[in-house]
Amino acid sequence: MDIEFRRIEKSMIAQAQQRAAPREKADHPGIKDDSLLSRHIQRGNRQQTYSRRVTRSFLKNESPNFISVHQPSDSLGQTDNIPDGELPSDCVLFYIPSRSIQSDILDSPVLSRPNRYSFDLAANLLLVKMVTIIHSDIGQFVNLALSRIITQMGLAACVRFYAGATIREVGRGKEGDQGWGPLPVPRGFPDKPTVTLEVGVSESHIKLQRDVHWWLHPAKGSANTTVTIKVDRKRPRLMIDRWERIDGVIQSTQQIEISKVNGRMEMTNDSLTIPFESLFLRQPAGNEDDITLDRETLQELGDRTWRLQRL
Repeated sequence: MDIEFRRIEKSMIAQAQQRAAPREKADHPGIKDDSLLSRHIQRGNRQQTYSRRVTRSFLKNESPNFISVHQPSDSLGQTDNIPDGELPSDCVLFYIPSRSIQSDILDSPVLSRPNRYSFDLAANLLLVKMVTIIHSDIGQFVNLALSRIITQMGLAACVRFYAGATIREVGRGKEGDQGWGPLPVPRGFPDKPTVTLEVGVSESHIKLQRDVHWWLHPAKGSANTTVTIKVDRKRPRLMIDRWERIDGVIQSTQQIEISKVNGRMEMTNDSLTIPFESLFLRQPAGNEDDITLDRETLQELGDRTWRLQRL
């Protein structure tokens, strides 16, 4: 079972036990709590009813043994005094037979795709991350900015887009917020994105780092570069990292902090650079060069994000 799934499973069960009736507590052994998910996740009658309704919307034949739901939210509401790492995580964890994960979700042509999915067929687990407006807007903005630069180099027909695509490896899989790769895929390379983007609104830095490790692991996502954008939910600040595997070690090769202090925009780096070779799996030629999101683009990203947050 994937480590992330195991941690989420333990957290959900432990937090459900704290609020369940004595009879319900007997159904699950005690498991140490974990801060990965919000402490507000419940297993009360109201949320159980809602969970069953969600399940019926896309599962044909099976009912999960346990579901925990937390509604997505783009505003802080009453969470100003909660540390950022403990803010709500907008996830649903399903215990479903692997055949239903495969037939009713992964292979479904009618399933709504605004959410992001990770799964472990051997463990019968499906993790659904509900995408918020801010989350979606950042992903689309970066995709459009990158596409504009690639088009200016005359390579619009040479890039493949993997947003929402399920990337699989031996019974497990994951969907990134955005992904790009060469078109066509060079001989000898997997049909997977070479560059990926993960956006964190409610997710912690630790959760984003787990995503990075999945994407850059040669036996899993096998990407060359992953960009993460962490949104501060309490003040106008974005943390952007470019991650790569160098000599077998995953490390941040570029960091940018965008913030607003006393109404003035501040940035620790003027641009975000994605190496040309990392995306297209070849050296640049002619007018081709690294893909660079300049200062103006990053400023616009910050401004629009903070407007959506009403900060």
